[in-house]
Amino acid sequence: MKYCFSIAIFLTSLTAAVVAQAQSPEQPDVIKAKILFEKGETAYRLGEFREALAQYKSALAIVQRPSIVLNIGQCYRQLGEIKRALFYYRLYLADWVRAHPQEKSPYGKEVSAHIVELEKKLAAQKAERDK
Repeated sequence: MKYCFSIAIFLTSLTAAVVAQAQSPEQPDVIKAKILFEKGETAYRLGEFREALAQYKSALAIVQRPSIVLNIGQCYRQLGEIKRALFYYRLYLADWVRAHPQEKSPYGKEVSAHIVELEKKLAAQKAERDK
């Protein structure tokens, strides 16, 4: 009896999984974007910021996610490309609000701090050039 019950539970859960997958299959493009994002994550962790940037941008070209935009900003910050980092950080904050209007961004404080820091660096660079 226990064996039959276990099989019934297994078949029920398997059927539910198959039905759920059939109702919302991941598009091949979404799968490709996830793979690109993961490659970007690996490159970023290895300090290969140009490679990470290329992978994240490829993923963003497929799917629009605030998390990808944030990671692009992080790459540009690591590469010292202040204006581009600022652009993507601001875009991340705007995209988050559009995608999740009722939720605070989980990285909003960190991103805002980066924006303030980078704006100061940009102003210092401009002041140095103007001397």
